[in-house]
Amino acid sequence: MKNSERHHYIPEFFIKGFIGDDGKLSVFDKTKGEISKLRKSPKQVFFDWNRNTFEVNGIETDFVENLYQFGENMFAPTFKKLTEKFEPILIEPYDLLHLFLFIATTHWRVPSQDNTKTDYSKFLGNENSFFSLKNKEKGKNVSKEIYERILNEPAFKESTKIMRAVQNFIESDTKKNVDNWKLYYTEKGMNQFNLLSDNPLILWNENCKNILNSESIFPLSKGKIIYHTNGKKLLELQPTHRISVDILAFINADKMVCGSNKEYLLAISKLAQQYDTDRKIELLKYEVFKIFK
Repeated sequence: MKNSERHHYIPEFFIKGFIGDDGKLSVFDKTKGEISKLRKSPKQVFFDWNRNTFEVNGIETDFVENLYQFGENMFAPTFKKLTEKFEPILIEPYDLLHLFLFIATTHWRVPSQDNTKTDYSKFLGNENSFFSLKNKEKGKNVSKEIYERILNEPAFKESTKIMRAVQNFIESDTKKNVDNWKLYYTEKGMNQFNLLSDNPLILWNENCKNILNSESIFPLSKGKIIYHTNGKKLLELQPTHRISVDILAFINADKMVCGSNKEYLLAISKLAQQYDTDRKIELLKYEVFKIFK
Protein backbone atom coordinates (compact mmCIF):
# COMPACT_ATOMS: atom_id res chain seq x y z
CA MET A 1 0.00 0.00 0.00
CA LYS A 2 1.30 3.45 -0.95
CA ASN A 3 2.20 5.73 1.93
CA SER A 4 0.09 8.83 2.52
CA GLU A 5 1.74 12.14 1.54
CA ARG A 6 -0.44 15.04 2.70
CA HIS A 7 0.00 15.06 6.47
CA HIS A 8 -2.22 17.47 8.41
CA TYR A 9 -0.92 18.60 11.78
CA ILE A 10 -4.42 19.91 12.47
CA PRO A 11 -7.02 17.32 11.39
CA GLU A 12 -9.28 18.05 8.43
CA PHE A 13 -12.46 17.24 10.36
CA PHE A 14 -11.45 19.83 12.95
CA ILE A 15 -10.64 22.48 10.34
CA LYS A 16 -14.15 22.00 8.90
CA GLY A 17 -15.53 23.49 12.09
CA PHE A 18 -14.20 26.88 10.93
CA ILE A 19 -15.31 26.96 7.29
CA GLY A 20 -17.74 29.44 5.73
CA ASP A 21 -20.96 28.64 3.90
CA ASP A 22 -18.90 27.88 0.79
CA GLY A 23 -17.03 25.11 2.61
CA LYS A 24 -13.77 27.08 2.47
CA LEU A 25 -11.61 29.43 4.54
CA SER A 26 -9.77 32.67 4.09
CA VAL A 27 -6.07 32.22 4.85
CA PHE A 28 -3.62 34.78 6.21
CA ASP A 29 -0.01 33.91 5.42
CA LYS A 30 2.10 35.49 8.18
CA THR A 31 5.34 34.89 6.29
CA LYS A 32 4.04 37.09 3.45
CA GLY A 33 1.93 39.37 5.62
CA GLU A 34 -1.16 39.03 3.45
CA ILE A 35 -4.39 37.12 2.89
CA SER A 36 -4.32 34.58 0.08
CA LYS A 37 -6.34 35.72 -2.94
CA LEU A 38 -8.24 32.44 -3.16
CA ARG A 39 -10.17 30.81 -0.35
CA LYS A 40 -9.02 27.30 0.44
CA SER A 41 -10.58 24.03 1.48
CA PRO A 42 -9.66 22.22 4.73
CA LYS A 43 -7.62 19.83 2.62
CA GLN A 44 -5.36 22.68 1.48
CA VAL A 45 -4.34 24.12 4.85
CA PHE A 46 -2.42 23.11 7.99
CA PHE A 47 -0.41 20.32 6.40
CA ASP A 48 3.11 19.49 5.22
CA TRP A 49 3.98 17.03 2.50
CA ASN A 50 5.38 13.81 4.00
CA ARG A 51 5.71 15.44 7.41
CA ASN A 52 5.38 12.06 9.12
CA THR A 53 7.11 9.87 6.56
CA PHE A 54 10.35 8.36 7.82
CA GLU A 55 12.88 5.79 6.68
CA VAL A 56 13.14 2.84 9.05
CA ASN A 57 15.57 0.04 8.20
CA GLY A 58 15.80 1.33 4.64
CA ILE A 59 12.02 1.38 4.11
CA GLU A 60 9.87 4.50 3.97
CA THR A 61 6.93 4.32 6.34
CA ASP A 62 4.13 6.62 7.50
CA PHE A 63 3.31 4.70 10.67
CA VAL A 64 3.61 7.88 12.77
CA GLU A 65 0.92 9.51 10.64
CA ASN A 66 -1.25 6.44 11.24
CA LEU A 67 -0.76 6.85 14.99
CA TYR A 68 -1.97 10.43 14.78
CA GLN A 69 -4.96 9.39 12.69
CA PHE A 70 -5.87 6.71 15.23
CA GLY A 71 -6.17 9.41 17.89
CA GLU A 72 -8.11 11.68 15.53
CA ASN A 73 -10.64 8.94 14.81
CA MET A 74 -11.21 8.48 18.53
CA PHE A 75 -11.93 12.19 19.05
CA ALA A 76 -14.01 12.81 15.89
CA PRO A 77 -17.36 11.60 17.35
CA THR A 78 -16.83 13.76 20.45
CA PHE A 79 -16.00 16.77 18.25
CA LYS A 80 -19.24 16.28 16.33
CA LYS A 81 -21.22 16.07 19.56
CA LEU A 82 -19.63 19.25 20.94
CA THR A 83 -20.05 21.34 17.79
CA GLU A 84 -23.13 20.22 15.87
CA LYS A 85 -25.67 22.17 17.98
CA PHE A 86 -25.73 25.80 19.13
CA GLU A 87 -27.45 25.29 22.45
CA PRO A 88 -26.45 24.22 25.96
CA ILE A 89 -25.40 20.58 25.95
CA LEU A 90 -24.42 18.13 28.63
CA ILE A 91 -20.76 17.24 28.22
CA GLU A 92 -20.11 13.79 29.57
CA PRO A 93 -16.84 13.18 31.45
CA TYR A 94 -15.94 10.59 28.79
CA ASP A 95 -16.19 13.28 26.09
CA LEU A 96 -13.98 15.61 28.09
CA LEU A 97 -11.31 12.96 28.51
CA HIS A 98 -11.14 12.65 24.72
CA LEU A 99 -10.99 16.44 24.49
CA PHE A 100 -8.09 16.66 26.98
CA LEU A 101 -6.01 14.20 24.99
CA PHE A 102 -6.87 15.84 21.66
CA ILE A 103 -5.86 19.30 22.90
CA ALA A 104 -2.57 18.00 24.29
CA THR A 105 -1.76 16.03 21.13
CA THR A 106 -2.64 18.96 18.87
CA HIS A 107 -0.45 21.30 20.89
CA TRP A 108 2.65 19.12 20.78
CA ARG A 109 2.37 18.05 17.13
CA VAL A 110 2.16 21.46 15.41
CA PRO A 111 5.26 22.76 13.58
CA SER A 112 5.94 25.50 16.13
CA GLN A 113 6.84 22.71 18.58
CA ASP A 114 9.37 21.11 16.21
CA ASN A 115 12.18 23.30 17.47
CA THR A 116 11.17 23.40 21.10
CA LYS A 117 14.10 23.85 23.44
CA THR A 118 13.14 20.73 25.35
CA ASP A 119 13.81 17.39 23.64
CA TYR A 120 11.23 15.21 25.34
CA SER A 121 13.00 12.00 24.30
CA LYS A 122 15.85 12.92 26.67
CA PHE A 123 13.47 12.53 29.59
CA LEU A 124 12.46 9.01 28.61
CA GLY A 125 14.30 6.28 30.45
CA ASN A 126 13.80 2.56 30.06
CA GLU A 127 13.84 2.16 33.83
CA ASN A 128 12.10 5.29 35.08
CA SER A 129 9.32 6.40 32.73
CA PHE A 130 5.88 5.25 31.69
CA PHE A 131 7.42 4.17 28.39
CA SER A 132 9.81 1.24 28.05
CA LEU A 133 11.20 -1.05 25.35
CA LYS A 134 11.31 -4.77 25.93
CA ASN A 135 12.70 -7.78 24.13
CA LYS A 136 9.67 -9.54 22.62
CA GLU A 137 11.03 -13.03 23.31
CA LYS A 138 12.59 -12.55 26.74
CA GLY A 139 10.19 -9.90 28.06
CA LYS A 140 13.05 -7.89 29.55
CA ASN A 141 14.05 -4.29 28.92
CA VAL A 142 16.40 -3.87 25.98
CA SER A 143 19.96 -2.77 26.60
CA LYS A 144 20.83 0.87 27.16
CA GLU A 145 22.65 0.97 23.82
CA ILE A 146 19.60 -0.24 21.87
CA TYR A 147 17.29 2.06 23.82
CA GLU A 148 19.41 5.14 23.09
CA ARG A 149 19.77 4.19 19.44
CA ILE A 150 15.97 4.01 19.09
CA LEU A 151 15.57 7.31 20.96
CA ASN A 152 17.67 9.02 18.29
CA GLU A 153 15.60 7.71 15.38
CA PRO A 154 13.71 10.62 13.70
CA ALA A 155 10.52 8.53 13.53
CA PHE A 156 10.70 7.82 17.23
CA LYS A 157 11.39 11.45 18.08
CA GLU A 158 8.20 12.46 16.27
CA SER A 159 6.19 9.76 18.03
CA THR A 160 7.37 11.07 21.40
CA LYS A 161 5.05 14.05 20.81
CA ILE A 162 2.17 11.62 21.22
CA MET A 163 3.83 10.17 24.32
CA ARG A 164 4.22 13.66 25.75
CA ALA A 165 0.51 14.33 25.23
CA VAL A 166 -0.39 11.00 26.83
CA GLN A 167 1.83 11.75 29.81
CA ASN A 168 0.19 15.18 30.21
CA PHE A 169 -3.16 13.39 30.18
CA ILE A 170 -2.11 10.69 32.65
CA GLU A 171 -0.52 13.12 35.10
CA SER A 172 -3.32 15.70 35.07
CA ASP A 173 -6.04 15.42 37.70
CA THR A 174 -8.79 14.31 35.34
CA LYS A 175 -11.50 14.08 38.01
CA LYS A 176 -10.80 17.63 39.11
CA ASN A 177 -10.34 18.81 35.54
CA VAL A 178 -13.79 17.70 34.41
CA ASP A 179 -15.41 20.64 36.20
CA ASN A 180 -12.78 23.12 35.07
CA TRP A 181 -13.45 23.04 31.33
CA LYS A 182 -16.16 25.41 30.16
CA LEU A 183 -17.69 25.46 26.68
CA TYR A 184 -18.91 28.83 25.38
CA TYR A 185 -20.74 29.28 22.11
CA THR A 186 -22.05 32.00 19.83
CA GLU A 187 -25.78 31.61 19.39
CA LYS A 188 -27.11 30.46 16.05
CA GLY A 189 -27.84 33.40 13.76
CA MET A 190 -25.07 35.55 15.19
CA ASN A 191 -21.66 36.09 13.60
CA GLN A 192 -19.43 33.06 14.17
CA PHE A 193 -15.94 34.17 13.24
CA ASN A 194 -13.53 32.44 15.66
CA LEU A 195 -10.11 32.04 14.04
CA LEU A 196 -7.98 28.92 13.80
CA SER A 197 -4.19 29.24 13.79
CA ASP A 198 -1.38 26.75 13.32
CA ASN A 199 -0.67 27.09 17.05
CA PRO A 200 -4.24 27.01 18.42
CA LEU A 201 -3.82 26.46 22.17
CA ILE A 202 -3.44 29.75 24.05
CA LEU A 203 -1.75 29.13 27.41
CA TRP A 204 -1.49 31.47 30.36
CA ASN A 205 1.61 29.65 31.62
CA GLU A 206 3.60 28.62 28.57
CA ASN A 207 6.33 27.16 30.79
CA CYS A 208 3.96 24.85 32.64
CA LYS A 209 5.37 21.33 32.59
CA ASN A 210 1.91 19.89 31.98
CA ILE A 211 -0.12 22.07 29.62
CA LEU A 212 -3.36 20.58 30.96
CA ASN A 213 -2.57 22.19 34.32
CA SER A 214 -2.55 25.76 33.02
CA GLU A 215 -5.41 28.16 32.37
CA SER A 216 -5.95 28.03 28.63
CA ILE A 217 -8.21 28.91 25.72
CA PHE A 218 -8.82 26.59 22.79
CA PRO A 219 -11.06 27.40 19.77
CA LEU A 220 -13.27 24.40 19.09
CA SER A 221 -15.06 25.79 16.03
CA LYS A 222 -15.94 29.13 14.47
CA GLY A 223 -18.69 29.49 17.07
CA LYS A 224 -17.38 27.63 20.12
CA ILE A 225 -14.45 28.05 22.49
CA ILE A 226 -13.22 25.88 25.35
CA TYR A 227 -11.88 27.62 28.48
CA HIS A 228 -9.83 25.74 31.06
CA THR A 229 -10.25 27.61 34.34
CA ASN A 230 -7.73 25.49 36.28
CA GLY A 231 -9.97 25.75 39.35
CA LYS A 232 -10.59 29.48 39.03
CA LYS A 233 -13.87 31.29 38.43
CA LEU A 234 -14.65 32.39 34.90
CA LEU A 235 -16.19 35.86 34.71
CA GLU A 236 -18.90 36.85 32.28
CA LEU A 237 -17.56 37.07 28.74
CA GLN A 238 -18.06 40.35 26.93
CA PRO A 239 -18.30 40.55 23.09
CA THR A 240 -15.00 42.44 22.96
CA HIS A 241 -13.28 39.55 24.72
CA ARG A 242 -13.73 37.27 21.71
CA ILE A 243 -11.98 39.85 19.54
CA SER A 244 -9.09 40.04 22.00
CA VAL A 245 -8.82 36.25 21.98
CA ASP A 246 -8.63 36.23 18.18
CA ILE A 247 -5.96 38.95 18.19
CA LEU A 248 -3.92 36.87 20.62
CA ALA A 249 -4.55 33.75 18.52
CA PHE A 250 -3.28 35.62 15.47
CA ILE A 251 -0.14 36.74 17.31
CA ASN A 252 0.31 33.21 18.68
CA ALA A 253 0.33 31.74 15.17
CA ASP A 254 3.56 30.62 13.56
CA LYS A 255 2.84 30.97 9.83
CA MET A 256 -0.89 30.62 9.14
CA VAL A 257 -4.26 31.82 10.44
CA CYS A 258 -7.60 30.85 8.92
CA GLY A 259 -11.18 32.02 9.31
CA SER A 260 -14.60 31.76 7.74
CA ASN A 261 -14.88 35.51 7.06
CA LYS A 262 -12.23 37.36 5.05
CA GLU A 263 -13.13 40.84 6.31
CA TYR A 264 -12.98 39.76 9.94
CA LEU A 265 -9.63 38.01 9.44
CA LEU A 266 -8.22 41.12 7.75
CA ALA A 267 -9.50 43.34 10.58
CA ILE A 268 -7.86 41.09 13.20
CA SER A 269 -4.58 41.11 11.27
CA LYS A 270 -4.56 44.92 11.31
CA LEU A 271 -5.38 45.06 15.02
CA ALA A 272 -2.59 42.56 15.71
CA GLN A 273 -0.08 44.93 14.08
CA GLN A 274 -0.59 47.32 16.97
CA TYR A 275 0.95 44.76 19.34
CA ASP A 276 4.46 45.16 17.99
CA THR A 277 6.44 44.77 21.22
CA ASP A 278 6.74 42.02 23.80
CA ARG A 279 5.36 44.38 26.44
CA LYS A 280 2.20 45.13 24.43
CA ILE A 281 1.65 41.43 23.78
CA GLU A 282 2.12 40.70 27.46
CA LEU A 283 -0.51 43.32 28.35
CA LEU A 284 -2.94 41.87 25.79
CA LYS A 285 -2.47 38.42 27.22
CA TYR A 286 -3.08 39.79 30.71
CA GLU A 287 -6.33 41.40 29.54
CA VAL A 288 -7.50 38.17 27.90
CA PHE A 289 -6.81 36.08 30.97
CA LYS A 290 -8.30 38.58 33.43
CA ILE A 291 -11.56 36.64 33.04
CA PHE A 292 -10.00 33.90 35.20
CA LYS A 293 -10.49 34.92 38.83
